[in-house]
Amino acid sequence: MAWVLVLIIAVIILISWLAGRKQPRRTLPTSTTLAQTPPRTATKPKRTLELLKSGYERKLRLTIKYETGNPLPGEPAIKVRNVDIYGIGEEYFDAFCYFRNSLRTFKISRVLSVTPGDQYYEIPRDYVPSRWVTEGVTGHLKGATRGRVK
Repeated sequence: MAWVLVLIIAVIILISWLAGRKQPRRTLPTSTTLAQTPPRTATKPKRTLELLKSGYERKLRLTIKYETGNPLPGEPAIKVRNVDIYGIGEEYFDAFCYFRNSLRTFKISRVLSVTPGDQYYEIPRDYVPSRWVTEGVTGHLKGATRGRVK
């Protein structure tokens, strides 16, 4: 019977010790980028847009430093990409990405820096601008409907 009393006292001491202990503060790793956090800006936004538009008008390949909204675990948040811009809007631009070897849509506010290259390109005749480029966020979401994808 005495051992039960000792066990109860030990449990009470353990519980009170755990309750009084400070929990370490948990923080996200610095390499994690959440979609709702604004991107860091290395180049002034107006200058970035000017360089992107200039590259598009001159059909000049660009090297961009781009911050991904939600990188995969172990993947860097900031990436360097060589792109040919096919279409540019106020918030987004369509570009052929040489790393992915496909047409991608990039958000202008996530472009941290732009470096013009020395290679020229041509836009394919069958290129059709995405709604992100032609209408921006409001136009793109205007046509969105809820429901099941078939």
